[in-house]
Amino acid sequence: AHGPGVVDIILHDEELRARWVGEVGGMRDRINGLRQVLAEKFRDAGVERDFSFMERQSGMFSFMGLSVDQVHRLRDEYSIYMVDSGRINVASLNAGNIDYFVESVAAVL
Repeated sequence: AHGPGVVDIILHDEELRARWVGEVGGMRDRINGLRQVLAEKFRDAGVERDFSFMERQSGMFSFMGLSVDQVHRLRDEYSIYMVDSGRINVASLNAGNIDYFVESVAAVL
């Protein structure tokens, strides 16, 4: 019951709405930047599979096109967890883990 009230307050207050729009924009830019960096890192790592589709997508999640066996290898051998469909949360990547992620995916491909 409180959620809609909070949204109402934020959207009807000029200053709060501006802050919210700025924060949402910052997250969108971060995720889009991660998508671009991820595709570039796969190319730079010499991965033959084309991951450029990630740059054209939007949103927090992306299907990697991995098999269930590859997903299980990532979990068992590299401690990288994703659902069996190969869907990842792009927003979970950062400067501290993206290289390990790319190297691990390259190894199971």
